[in-house]
Amino acid sequence: RVPIELEGGARLEIAFEPAHAQVGLGLWYELRTSSVYITRTSPTGPAERAGIQRDDEILAIAGREVRKMTANQVRSAFNAVPLTGTALLLKHPAGSTEPVTVTEGPIDPTFEQVGPLP
Repeated sequence: RVPIELEGGARLEIAFEPAHAQVGLGLWYELRTSSVYITRTSPTGPAERAGIQRDDEILAIAGREVRKMTANQVRSAFNAVPLTGTALLLKHPAGSTEPVTVTEGPIDPTFEQVGPLP
């Protein structure tokens, strides 16, 4: 903390603390009967940086068609991401498809999530 005395008797205190980053993909998904949809991404997280958007459908994970995978296989693919990342084939809501690779990385919380400093 750095206290600063201002004219007129006012006082300002500036506080610094380390970031509270987590590591992960920064995405949430919904399993459906034979598909997987992105429900949200963490702002500035790895998924958003890779171009993944809410409502994208995941057609393939690491070259495997999602419709041929079980729910447990999908979960395992997202829980065991290789250091080189996981290749996804996305279908955007507008209908276009896009291959992306997402790697685990820092998911920095926003100020709203952290709250005020003590």
